[in-house]
Amino acid sequence: MPDGVPPTLAREADLSGGGAPGAPAIPRAPAIPRASAARLARAEGPIHRIGPNAVTRLAEALAAADPGGGLAARVFAAAGCLDWLVEPPGAMVDERPVARLHAEVHDHMPAPLAEAVLRDAGRRTGAYILAHRIPAPARALLRALPAVLADRMLTAAIARHAWTFAGSGRFATEPTGARARRRVVVLGGNPLALPPEDAAAALPPRPGCVWHAEVFETLYARLVHPAAAARETACAADGAPACRFEITW
Repeated sequence: MPDGVPPTLAREADLSGGGAPGAPAIPRAPAIPRASAARLARAEGPIHRIGPNAVTRLAEALAAADPGGGLAARVFAAAGCLDWLVEPPGAMVDERPVARLHAEVHDHMPAPLAEAVLRDAGRRTGAYILAHRIPAPARALLRALPAVLADRMLTAAIARHAWTFAGSGRFATEPTGARARRRVVVLGGNPLALPPEDAAAALPPRPGCVWHAEVFETLYARLVHPAAAARETACAADGAPACRFEITW
């Protein structure tokens, strides 16, 4: 972490925090038997973990998109994660059922609504991190600093705790000029972008990693510059070697 990064920023940043009239109709999927994320986690192979916000904030976003309609239950059941909806995880979880859960969002609703739900989940995740993982003095310091310094400090803190949202993926940053007013972050092997191991070879077009992009945008807009915006410029789901996010302000 660069010199000058406050120790408080080194606390774990867990980046894993019938709708309204006119909203797209949500297709009703057939009833799916209850399944267990714990059972899926017992599959062979090494277990890589990801923060619980990738689950809990998505549950909140699904409930908000379809109040009382059961959408969250259908998505979680299809992913084999219904037990997480009944008892939300409070610690790091196996990334494999989480990846399937995010994939099932796309399979249960039209693409625009799936993107909106994942964006909402990303905003909720960012808000949770701000409220519970970054202490108030550190937030105040970052907001008081020039954007170029706040960017360096926030990015260093995120990199230190990338394992909480990248799982088996690899987090890196691309060099930018001191006055570039942008930050580029890269997730190689992003487990939430790659199709589940048992998915069909051909998948329909899907939005990019909007959950990650919205988490980044929320953090940088609140702590670096209010005009900060994040967009994914390359995605592993589309065959790119890594997911690449550009944050500008």
